[in-house]
Amino acid sequence: MRTSALPVLERVAAFADACRDTLVSITGHTDSSGDENYNRALSLARARTVADWLQNRGIEPARLEVAGAGSSLPIADNATRFGRSLNRRIDIGFSANPPE
Repeated sequence: MRTSALPVLERVAAFADACRDTLVSITGHTDSSGDENYNRALSLARARTVADWLQNRGIEPARLEVAGAGSSLPIADNATRFGRSLNRRIDIGFSANPPE
């Protein structure tokens, strides 16, 4: 994990801790370089790394939804180095946790 991501992850953990009735969705993404099966596994591994980090900060595992999208949802042009760098990312979202 990049150390530059730590301040953002600290804020995510603080928000998740303050809003304990929310689910946290973590989706990993890759650029389009390489085989898509590899990219899906890589994106899932990225998302799991973030989920593990959040768990280590006290966020309950049952609140974490982890997914890997591979290169299927680009936000930038994969034809450029800059675009590929933007596509290698983690998306984190929060949603209401329905009562059981």
